[in-house]
Amino acid sequence: MLCLSSIYTRAVYQAVVDQNRVGEVQIVGFFAGNSILEAINKQIVFSTISVDTREMGRDSVQALNELRRSGYTNSFMPVSTQVIGYRAAGKLLTIEEAKK
Repeated sequence: MLCLSSIYTRAVYQAVVDQNRVGEVQIVGFFAGNSILEAINKQIVFSTISVDTREMGRDSVQALNELRRSGYTNSFMPVSTQVIGYRAAGKLLTIEEAKK
């Protein structure tokens, strides 16, 4: 199952757990929040797709400045994405724990 938001990702993995379907349904989520990373680490969620929100914000401000300056801007702005699987989720959770 491919989830298109972090809310859908959490709802789907909770439903899979509630219905005892862990291992029967592969979930590809969206966003790299702690709860989703923990679900990947527990192998409830197969992987998640994460976008570079810092890059997205920077590009949005640049587009706004371009719009104000010239009156138009490009309607397509690519953003870096990353697929986070089991190993990467474990590493990210370890980093988050070290920060605390």
